[in-house]
Amino acid sequence: MFGSAVAVAASLVTQIGPESNVFDLTLENAKQILINSASTPEEVQEAQSRTLSRKIRELRYAIGLEQQMSKDDILQGYLNIAYFGAGAYGVEAASLRYFGIHASKLSLNQAATLAGLVQSPLRYDPIRNPEASQTRRRMVLDRMATLGYITSAQAVEAAMRLIVFQRHRVGDAAAGEGQPRLLGD
Repeated sequence: MFGSAVAVAASLVTQIGPESNVFDLTLENAKQILINSASTPEEVQEAQSRTLSRKIRELRYAIGLEQQMSKDDILQGYLNIAYFGAGAYGVEAASLRYFGIHASKLSLNQAATLAGLVQSPLRYDPIRNPEASQTRRRMVLDRMATLGYITSAQAVEAAMRLIVFQRHRVGDAAAGEGQPRLLGD
């Protein structure tokens, strides 16, 4: 086992790169927080509208996040609310949904699969589009190796390992989910 959901975090960082600006991720995090905090259909519609006022609100919120949180905390927050497809919001729910295990038990190839989903959950759905998912997983693993999160040998080994998917319904007791858990809990 790779050990923990830190694997997913490292995988997502590979999509940003250690030298690049994390602000895009912070903006996405701000957008998701504003959508999730909406309490009426009108507020949800406003949080999702394509308007200048919405973008300004997101920008203000994102700037506040960057001033108050570390890069790791922003990434962890994002992983707790990001959509991974198949009704799974957050890495813990995605882990349970696709693999039937908690995020802390993910293997490297499982973590890379989930990291690849965030960009386009439908396109890279490992059950509906296994070839696209496998290609994306290899890209994530290669990027992790390039950035030094893992060795090239680990990337090759993980890419060659077979992954067994066990699609569970979100909230399914058989998945061992119980109460949702956030990264860092």
